[in-house]
Amino acid sequence: MTSEPAYQLPPYAAQPPVAPPPAASGSGSARASVAAGILAVVLIVLTIVAFLLFATALASGDSDAIAQSGWPLRIISPLVGVAAVIVGAIGIASGRRVVLAGVAVGIGAAAVVSGIGTAIDTIVLVLSGVFS
Repeated sequence: MTSEPAYQLPPYAAQPPVAPPPAASGSGSARASVAAGILAVVLIVLTIVAFLLFATALASGDSDAIAQSGWPLRIISPLVGVAAVIVGAIGIASGRRVVLAGVAVGIGAAAVVSGIGTAIDTIVLVLSGVFS
C-alpha cells in the first residue's frame, strides 16, 4: 500500500516561485525621489526669498517696488513646481523613497496652484484696467 496524498498539486503549482531580480543600489528610481526632494527644498528657499524681497519693498515705501518685488520668483516657482511634480511622480511610481517623493509632489503642486492663481489674478487686474 502506497501512501499518496489525497490531493495532488498540478505540475505548474509544484514548482517554486521565481523571485524578481534585486534592484541595483543607487538606481535611477531612488535618484528621482532624491531629485524631487531637492526641487522641493529649492521651492521652499524661493518662497523665503520672495517673502524677504516683499518685506524689503514694503520697508522702502516705494509702490512700484512693492508691485514688482516678486515677479521673477512668481514665474520661476511654478516652473520648478512642475518639475518637482513630474520627478516626484516618477519617484512614487518606482516604489523607492515614496515619502520623500510624495512630499515633493505636494510642495510642487502647491507652487503650481499658486502660479495659476497669480496668473488668473494678473489677467483679471489687466482686464479690469488696474495696470493701464
